[in-house]
Amino acid sequence: MHSPPQVPHEFHDTIRALAGLAEPSQILILKRELLEAHRREGHLRLHCSELEQRLVDLQIQSAERDRQHSAFAEWLNAEFARATRALGQVTGDQEKRLRGMRLELVAAEANCDELEQACRSLLLTLEHAASEAEADTPLADASGGSA
Repeated sequence: MHSPPQVPHEFHDTIRALAGLAEPSQILILKRELLEAHRREGHLRLHCSELEQRLVDLQIQSAERDRQHSAFAEWLNAEFARATRALGQVTGDQEKRLRGMRLELVAAEANCDELEQACRSLLLTLEHAASEAEADTPLADASGGSA
């Protein structure tokens, strides 16, 4: 099923040029063409070998880059996981601190309420004492003024 190899047009030109020559000359020309074809084949094989080696080198380089990229991706994933854990820890610590501050605020507000109640009670006591003193004072002034 393979198609026959392509024959270079130079070979067809050579065959046409052989038409008028004697057999020994034809054989000599065909040998020269055969040697030239072998030389081209050698060059092509060498070039093919060089290209195959270049392909192997590129595959090795590609595999090394893939390994480096994979290692870097693993490192990045580990750093991301570490940063996520650290963020979670800091967030948890801040939430605990915020809850503590809220409890302190509630306690301070309760203390303020108690202090405000004590102040109102003291104020009422003072007002009551002042009004009693005032009530006692007019009697004293009335008794002091008649003497």
